[in-house]
Amino acid sequence: MRGPRQRAEALLFTLTGAARGARGRRGVAGHLAQRRPLPSYQSYLASRQLSPSDHDPRGGGGVPATVAYRERDAELSLHGFRCTGCGTMHFPRQRVCYRCHARDRFEAVRLSDRAGRVLSYTFDWFFPNPEPPTIAGVVEVEGARLYVQMCDARPEQLRCDLPIEMVFRRIHEAGGRPNYFWKSTPIAAPASDAASPATAPGGGR
Repeated sequence: MRGPRQRAEALLFTLTGAARGARGRRGVAGHLAQRRPLPSYQSYLASRQLSPSDHDPRGGGGVPATVAYRERDAELSLHGFRCTGCGTMHFPRQRVCYRCHARDRFEAVRLSDRAGRVLSYTFDWFFPNPEPPTIAGVVEVEGARLYVQMCDARPEQLRCDLPIEMVFRRIHEAGGRPNYFWKSTPIAAPASDAASPATAPGGGR
């Protein structure tokens, strides 16, 4: 039983006919299959800022609304910008193409639903994280290179050219408000790729 001052959250999903006709979507079951459980209750407390700490990560003034609005294409929609002169992808938005030097000749390209690969990575043991280390690095998506954090990954999984996809996650909390941005996450192998009895250890033909 929960006490009178404790809270619980519940989500209710209504499936419409339009959703049933969608193709290429992972769905709730796909996201649940890709989840990574927290290793301990202490990790949960730290992730919710519920454990005692000398530093409150929620302090500060937060991101001004004018800045959030100005950067909405990059920060919310994750748009890259392709030079219409030579086709080179840029992120974030530039005025001049670094390859052909064309000026103000760009078209927006959505990167949020595109797959990419890891170019480089590092482990940060000092950045506040309930499950250190924080993994960050450079990923390439449709030719654009982004420096982002990685989530739902273990250090032993990391390698160059690891296939990734982009997910919208909370970065930190400041000014009493959460701030979100895009992170990369390894693309989960489909269930069909699991070892079959003929190829699993001890199951040779």
